[in-house]
Amino acid sequence: MISSVFTNSKALLSIFFVFCLTVFALHRIGRNPQAPREEAPGERRCITTEGMVRKGKPLILAMQSSGIDPSLAYEIVSALGESVDLRKCRPGERFILEEGDNGEFIEFRYVKSEKDVYKVVKEMEKYVSVKVEQAVQKRVERIRAKVRQNLYDTILCLGERAGLVVDLVDIFSWEIDFAADVRDGDDFDFLVEKEYIGEKFVEYGEILVAKYRGYFGEKAAFLFEYGGSQDYYDVEGQSLRRAIMRAPLSYTRISSKFSPKRLHPILKVWRPHYGVDYAAPRGTPVMAAGDGVVKFAGWKGAYGYYIRVRHPNGYETGYGHLLRMAKGIKVGNKVSVKQVIGWVGSTGLSTGPHLQYEVLCNGKYVNPLTMKLPAVRSLAKGERALFKEHVERMTGLLENWDSLSAAERQWIYSEL
Repeated sequence: MISSVFTNSKALLSIFFVFCLTVFALHRIGRNPQAPREEAPGERRCITTEGMVRKGKPLILAMQSSGIDPSLAYEIVSALGESVDLRKCRPGERFILEEGDNGEFIEFRYVKSEKDVYKVVKEMEKYVSVKVEQAVQKRVERIRAKVRQNLYDTILCLGERAGLVVDLVDIFSWEIDFAADVRDGDDFDFLVEKEYIGEKFVEYGEILVAKYRGYFGEKAAFLFEYGGSQDYYDVEGQSLRRAIMRAPLSYTRISSKFSPKRLHPILKVWRPHYGVDYAAPRGTPVMAAGDGVVKFAGWKGAYGYYIRVRHPNGYETGYGHLLRMAKGIKVGNKVSVKQVIGWVGSTGLSTGPHLQYEVLCNGKYVNPLTMKLPAVRSLAKGERALFKEHVERMTGLLENWDSLSAAERQWIYSEL
């Protein structure tokens, strides 16, 4: 009996204790309620509208499609036109509108590129545009690796962008046929400028020095400036640019080589083939192999659509079986090296899409794959001493790059 009473008393005390704690907690909460958050002076909520320029749609329509009021869009575009040529807006360029929660205009930004940014603000009830000044920092970085499968994928696997592949290929395109000469295990090593805004990479600058090693040996390129112009030269001071290119397109294979006697695949007769057939997908761009003047452009029997270009020093190049010719390719018009003049097709007597590429020197056909071409420019005697010093300095910098601190690299770069 006493035990039962004692047990019940303990239970009642426990309940009473919990009740007291609950009352105390509620009392404290009542005395200290959570104060509502007050908006800090000058703070305002911002509503952001973003969009992008689309193909075939002007900026003002792209803004309206994103929900921006037409009258506001008109005011912004009118102001922006004072700083930007709106006829040159390109697909992919972005815009951002910031407004207050009451619809008040705050700011409009137009981003042509990471470096090229404009904004529209409102001053004294008037919309005005200004270019946003960006703090761009240039750095030099070393890129090197062994080729695995192909150059393009190798460089992208290093975390770089496709534009860097294009820049490297462009430098050596006169010396190396990257569609046929690249092998697994080749290696490359080069220093390139990179531009950053803060820690964000923006774009590539110049490749300062580059080396490529393959079965053909080592090719080197040094960017050298003299007399206000710059170019890439080999170790001997010869420009890497040649009078004409060996292959004026990106091709998949050589389907027929230069030969004084070849069985024609359609006519089934033996006849000379004074050119090289580069097989490539229909529509592949064909470039002018060098600076020159159009000598012929039109239909030419078995060649189909055909272009002949006359170059300096007695050279001419021919481009056959084209799908079509580029706008402005007419007899007497000038063309520049690597300008697109047409597209791969299969017109005329042809078994499939390819470019028949011909080269003539002083009226005689020569083999584009084996021809020896003079450099466009060689350094004069007075320039060679400076160039030799430059080559030694850049070679040493490339070879010792990894042993230098970031500060040393930046200082050396500033002194170049």
